[in-house]
Amino acid sequence: MSKPIVNTANVMSLSDIEECGRRGLSFSQIAGLMGISPSTFTNQRKRFPEVEAAYYRGRSRGISKVAETLYEAATSGDDMASTRFYLEKVGGWKENAATTTGNVTITQNNVYVDKVEMIVSMQKLIADNVPVEEWPKELQALAGVVEESSDA
Repeated sequence: MSKPIVNTANVMSLSDIEECGRRGLSFSQIAGLMGISPSTFTNQRKRFPEVEAAYYRGRSRGISKVAETLYEAATSGDDMASTRFYLEKVGGWKENAATTTGNVTITQNNVYVDKVEMIVSMQKLIADNVPVEEWPKELQALAGVVEESSDA
């Protein structure tokens, strides 16, 4: 059974605090919900380490759920903004400080496609098991496929 933090104004269980953490509330906001000062809540967290553990457990679960949702949106092919955000924030891709050649922009560490739609097209081709040789030339270039000479 989870120990409640008691105040005459309000009572919150550890599962309530975990839920607040999952939803992204700050310690000050949780204190406000409980009707206590932030410093009193800080003292409660120091006195009962399980309170802080519940908060961070919830926070981790919330971030994980949002990351999962972002990943699904980014890889669905239907949400270009999520795809671009994911590539920039998670993949470290950048639009600036680059050299452009055709439809592909080369940066220091990655290849960035001017149109994120090309990446989504590639994802769909991969999902449909289309051989790379049948892809459009610009997607083959993006995938790093080098054409072999027909002299052999």
